[in-house]
Amino acid sequence: MIAVGPIFPEEKGMVLHRPVRDQVAALEKGLAAALHERGYAVLGKHSCRREPDHALLTEIVRLLEDRLHEGTSA
Repeated sequence: MIAVGPIFPEEKGMVLHRPVRDQVAALEKGLAAALHERGYAVLGKHSCRREPDHALLTEIVRLLEDRLHEGTSA
């Protein structure tokens, strides 16, 4: 199991929190798809109507791939 975060600082109040929550949901969906395409098992369902920030998603996927490869090297 691997985790990433926090990606964004905690917002004060629900009005400020919702846009960040929605952005993270889109990133979660994109990350789950990217990991699944690479043959990793992904727990849970990750749905979102929004498209992720592709630059940020690419950076997160790169960071995770680095971490996952660290765990497999001898």
